[in-house]
Amino acid sequence: MAQFGMRDQASASKDPIESVERLQQVLQTEYSALDSFDQEILKEIHVVRDLKSNLRTVKKHLKLLKRLVEEYEKVIRSIYQLHAQSSTNRNVEGMKSKFAVFDQLGTRIVQTLRQSEETLRALLVEETHTLFAATEGNRNEMLEIDKEARTLLGELLTLNGNLMGHNQQLAGIKKELEALDAQRQNLRVSAERVKGFGR
Repeated sequence: MAQFGMRDQASASKDPIESVERLQQVLQTEYSALDSFDQEILKEIHVVRDLKSNLRTVKKHLKLLKRLVEEYEKVIRSIYQLHAQSSTNRNVEGMKSKFAVFDQLGTRIVQTLRQSEETLRALLVEETHTLFAATEGNRNEMLEIDKEARTLLGELLTLNGNLMGHNQQLAGIKKELEALDAQRQNLRVSAERVKGFGR
């Protein structure tokens, strides 16, 4: 009995310290886990906020792009109308000025298209981001951003495809115009030579 009592006393004197240390270790682990989780949540919130900001920027770009494309299409229609005239009556200078505007607008449109496409592709979840697992709210927001980005990207690529079709056709018209312009200049030079010879 005496021996049992001694072992019990030793156990009693040791257990409280072990229990406190063990509890502190467990609590420290829990605190670390909570801190890590809080940091992850904050990171997610910041990233979602950035994604939303980028999406708003792209929408502004698309509004600008649509206005530019409207003007671009007006110039394209005007070129087609001038080209519909016979080569004899075709207004070469008028077409050249239209093509100058066409080229200027085209450069700006291509720049905006590329910039918008790059930003939209960066918003697609599986391509650039790990889908958030920490909170359902952030995860759902990312999926909504992804969905909207895909819709806008589809609209953008369709717009680009339509413009590419016009560009190919107008490249042929431009070559034809350059040939006609060169032909008329040669005729003018020849006429001036004949006129000078007559004098």
